[in-house]
Amino acid sequence: MVEYSIRMFKSKLGSTLPEVLLSSCLLSIAILASMWMIMNLSQRQATEAFQATLTQNRLVFQNLIASDLAWAQTQLNNLSMSCLQNQTSCSGILAPQNFKLYSQNGSLFYDATDSSSGFTANGASCSGFGSDANCSVQLSLSWLPQCDINSNLDPNCLAPFLQIQGSYNYNGSLPIHLNWSNYNFQFGRAVSRNLASVARPCPNAPVGMCANTWVCMGPPNFWECHVFAP
Repeated sequence: MVEYSIRMFKSKLGSTLPEVLLSSCLLSIAILASMWMIMNLSQRQATEAFQATLTQNRLVFQNLIASDLAWAQTQLNNLSMSCLQNQTSCSGILAPQNFKLYSQNGSLFYDATDSSSGFTANGASCSGFGSDANCSVQLSLSWLPQCDINSNLDPNCLAPFLQIQGSYNYNGSLPIHLNWSNYNFQFGRAVSRNLASVARPCPNAPVGMCANTWVCMGPPNFWECHVFAP
């Protein structure tokens, strides 16, 4: 009788063991699937947050660069822009130059000459790019004089049209599925002589004088007329 009970126990144990193993496997799969869903959701939320931050961040930079007052402060406080500020030839500048961007009141807004400058995922400025995981986004910001665009009016490249470029880099630990190049920007602006400069749209003429002391600067779609206060 005892021997029969032992055989019955072994039989039940043998039939139960595969069921236990199968249940364990299914549970493990369910746990892994849940973890993957949570990670995927976190990455998607982080990506959406970065999209909103980059869109707003790019707009702020473009508005500052387009501002004559902010650009006058920027020219004044960048050694690489001394030819613009001093009205000397910029023809020797053949490669893009990183620069510090200043706000209208003269305060430093962003230093692209510092390799540690960056932004957090929320758009706050930081100075730990490359070493601080929270300082995960950097904007490379540069300017380059386009001396050949207005060479008939400005053969010595004293007041060149300026090409401004901005490109974003990411160095965070969380995978962000973005085409970063979609947020890069490139546009042009005229040199700013001083805070009293005045600008107005040029008549439809890509070259030549606008009127009186107003001088055209820039290519089609970017042309402005500037008169410089004494």
